[in-house]
Amino acid sequence: MEKCDQCGKEFETAEALQYHRTAKHLVQKSGMKINKKYVFSAIILIVVAAAGYYFYTLPVLPGATDDFAKCITEKGAIFYGTFWCHNCKDQKNMFGSSLKYVNYIECSTPDGQSQTEECRAANIQEYPTWVFADGSRKTGTVLLSKLASITNCTV
Repeated sequence: MEKCDQCGKEFETAEALQYHRTAKHLVQKSGMKINKKYVFSAIILIVVAAAGYYFYTLPVLPGATDDFAKCITEKGAIFYGTFWCHNCKDQKNMFGSSLKYVNYIECSTPDGQSQTEECRAANIQEYPTWVFADGSRKTGTVLLSKLASITNCTV
């Protein structure tokens, strides 16, 4: 009689015991044990990470913010940024295809080495920077709801 060292069940043959271990305890033929708790935790972690990445990088649906983008532009909001700035990319993704209606000023020269004259004249020190009609500024990635409250536009 062969006895399972994990659950105590007894088997007539070593082959039956090995089959039991493989099926019930996830023991590979080499004898290496895979703990079910770790497998389950790894799967949950992968699912959560994938979902987080998906929702973080998911741009707004095409055209979903067209009216909002047009409104903040009409209200005098200007978005200063650069092509190489990660936060600028996040800000642009919030608008999706509606970005074409935002008054966006590129502050980097094509080589990415210096600032354009227009941005120097506007005294842009950080990216992204939003400048509003009243002269106030917001730096960093600004939520659409915050832009809406500043400009009195509806998201």
